[in-house]
Amino acid sequence: MVIVGGGGTPLAVRQHFVKLAGGNDVRIAVLPQASAREDRGESSVKMFSELGAKVFIVKLENPEAARARLDEATAIWFPGGSQAALYDALKKADLVKYIRDRHARGLLFGGTSAGAAVMSAIMIPRMPEKPALRTGNTPTTPGLGLAPGLIIDQHFIARRRMNRLLSAVLDHPDHLGVGIGEATA
Repeated sequence: MVIVGGGGTPLAVRQHFVKLAGGNDVRIAVLPQASAREDRGESSVKMFSELGAKVFIVKLENPEAARARLDEATAIWFPGGSQAALYDALKKADLVKYIRDRHARGLLFGGTSAGAAVMSAIMIPRMPEKPALRTGNTPTTPGLGLAPGLIIDQHFIARRRMNRLLSAVLDHPDHLGVGIGEATA
């Protein structure tokens, strides 16, 4: 997995992702459902196409067609937006188990911002109502579970998310909290 903290994906990280995904034979499937933008996923396509990768956006309206497209991929990339919206879209399309199975069989996954957070087994879907360090304060929901022992939080320093992550770990002491700063992986 390549997990980016949001705020831009550095060139070195993009190059490393392409190399891990197959180098010259890379085929990156972009799942942009975290975003509500009309042009969602296009910046990811551009970002990896500039490095010579074959990149395509996968739409989920037809889950069987989506699976067929994902079967062609040597890697899957999740751009930013709302991790809750992304997880819900994947669940609605009945792709959560499929994604977990592909990961278990060694497929490379990467993502930034919401695309990073969704990889957790336990996901933080939004900010707590009150920014305090205490148990029961940070909302959590199931994530994809690609990083089963982790709770991943993105934009960690820029958005001052220490209390929210520590509160989530207090509620789930069997998990390790990982905060990732912007433009890092």
